[in-house]
Amino acid sequence: MELATVFMAHSMATFARKDALLGFVMPRGVLSADQHQNLILRKYSTATKLKLTGYWDLWDVTPLFNVPSCVLFAKRDPLTGTPRDKLPVKEWGGKLPGRDVSWDVAKARLTFQEKEGRVIYLGTRAALSTAPGASAESKPSAYQAVFKQGATILPRSFYFVRVDGLEGVADPPAQYWVETDPEQAAEAKKPYDDIHLKGMVEGKFIYQSARFAPRTSLCPPGPG
Repeated sequence: MELATVFMAHSMATFARKDALLGFVMPRGVLSADQHQNLILRKYSTATKLKLTGYWDLWDVTPLFNVPSCVLFAKRDPLTGTPRDKLPVKEWGGKLPGRDVSWDVAKARLTFQEKEGRVIYLGTRAALSTAPGASAESKPSAYQAVFKQGATILPRSFYFVRVDGLEGVADPPAQYWVETDPEQAAEAKKPYDDIHLKGMVEGKFIYQSARFAPRTSLCPPGPG
């Protein structure tokens, strides 16, 4: 469990005065990572009295810390807010002469853009961002329950071949002697376990597959 947001909430609930304002330097993952979804969606107890009021994104500032960073701002408030809240954001960028430099040195090398942040969704996952995105959770695909396998080429003993005299990409007008790749034939399952093809094939029908490289196939590989 990442304790950054837990410590932030504990600090506000335990130590802050009723009118307190808080600014915490945090790992940038608090804006999008799964372990911080309760903070992003404001799904925490009102006893924390923590309401986000904005953030700085330090993604483009170097050198800074060992991990990408941001700064979260909050105030003590029993009304913790909702995912629909808009937040003022400053996106900082620039190259510093070194770490831990003074503000007098840093300010001449940093710039920022003022933007509006909000919760966006990818499926059921949420993130705080200034980028365009869905404003609500999306339903899973209607095909999810019946989806069995990702992009692939089957049966492999039919498509994956060993090519004599081929190094690199096949020359489209040339012809090559090919035969079913022995490794694929040995792993084939019924009803394709007795397939063994061989013969001359034009280069325009021979492709390389990323998944099985450097093996060669007789069809273009599917996506992924």
